[in-house]
Amino acid sequence: MPKFNVTQNMGAALRNLRIRQNVKAIDVAKAINKTGAYISKLEKGTLNTISEEDLITIINTLSTTQEDFYKNIELLLSDTSMEYSEEESQNEEWKLNLELFYQRFSVPEEYITIAKKKMNELSISIKELTDYINSNFDLYNDERLSKEDLDNAEKNHWYFNNGTSFIVVHMDESDIYKVLNGKDISTNYSMLLCILVSLLRLEKTPYNEAYSIARKTLADLKILTLSEKEAIMQAYDQRDKMHSIIDQRNNENLPEADRKLLNSLYTFIEKTNSFAQIHSINYVNERMDSMIENLTNDPILFMGYIGVDLSKLKDCDIKLKREFVNAIKELINEYSIKTPKNDQELI
Repeated sequence: MPKFNVTQNMGAALRNLRIRQNVKAIDVAKAINKTGAYISKLEKGTLNTISEEDLITIINTLSTTQEDFYKNIELLLSDTSMEYSEEESQNEEWKLNLELFYQRFSVPEEYITIAKKKMNELSISIKELTDYINSNFDLYNDERLSKEDLDNAEKNHWYFNNGTSFIVVHMDESDIYKVLNGKDISTNYSMLLCILVSLLRLEKTPYNEAYSIARKTLADLKILTLSEKEAIMQAYDQRDKMHSIIDQRNNENLPEADRKLLNSLYTFIEKTNSFAQIHSINYVNERMDSMIENLTNDPILFMGYIGVDLSKLKDCDIKLKREFVNAIKELINEYSIKTPKNDQELI
């Protein structure tokens, strides 16, 4: 079973996820037959390696359903930056593998149409396509890679090897059938990419060109990995430096969910600025400084707190609203001296 280098990125993301899911460290340890000390070292990023199997078991332990598992994959991916050098990326191999093989992407009808059209033009069956994918033809014809390394490699795992990287792919015919016939509404990025690259290669398109076309096709269909989303945002920002990175809410290269988030952030900035126009700027700055500090120190508590619906208080008079704020301050003082056992055990 492949092993991943353990990094502080990984450890912090796993700890954040565990706390978010209200799971004790000892329960995570039991799931992979390890000690609490092992989990402590893992979350601090001081372990050397962790097996892929143990990492996936941990994520499963923090998930109650299969849907939760996929959501937790996305949380782990979004909880750490994808911006690192080629050398650093070897230490973040765990994240690249989660992104390619475990994160789920919806399969648009247009994708199925494109793939089936190419299959009809090539007059090939799903079995023939599967056999070609699993032959790993281009890998075994790459002079930089040894046949022994490829034969011994775990399937569907991104390896780094002396300055090169490779994935020995193996896909089930039944899984490809489900994707191309709309039976599976979502699948992993690697499946979607391999199908398109293989069809293009069977059309005699050179490998590098086939890979680029396939990636662009997926991007046009809004099927993007987190690293690709960040690259698009950087490129978009470079195109018009007069706009801040937050002002990309009309960037149609990004999926709708990402544009919705950017719209929310932009609206938040606009509303805050409008508030500042009619109140003391010093007062606003003090409140903003407090928000930033809270978001930095405890983002989970902060987001839970500001996400509370206050609409029922909208029509209350100013005196009642001040009483409400004072009551919140008193609650903070009261809870700050409490140390429930279950909270202590989660740390």
